[in-house]
Amino acid sequence: MDRMPLIALDMIVRNASRSLVRAIESVRPHVDEIVIGIDSRTEDMETYKVATKYADTVLTFGHEDIGLTGDSGNAPIKQSVPARGCTIKWK
Repeated sequence: MDRMPLIALDMIVRNASRSLVRAIESVRPHVDEIVIGIDSRTEDMETYKVATKYADTVLTFGHEDIGLTGDSGNAPIKQSVPARGCTIKWK
């Protein structure tokens, strides 16, 4: 029987291929699960490739689905990606 992950990294990213590998690798030893939500406005297809390679779960969200308006990356996020364990949020 699989144990429930204790800590999950929950990232919502946009055009993040240049920093995504470093961000994931920096926390990988400390988390049991990695879930990445990709903003549907991402133009950098490499972001999808990196996320698929390193994350346990990859989802795509519309900008409005996660509660952001305009280009405000500091707005509170209404919806989270579905991690199974306790979540550390990074945006």
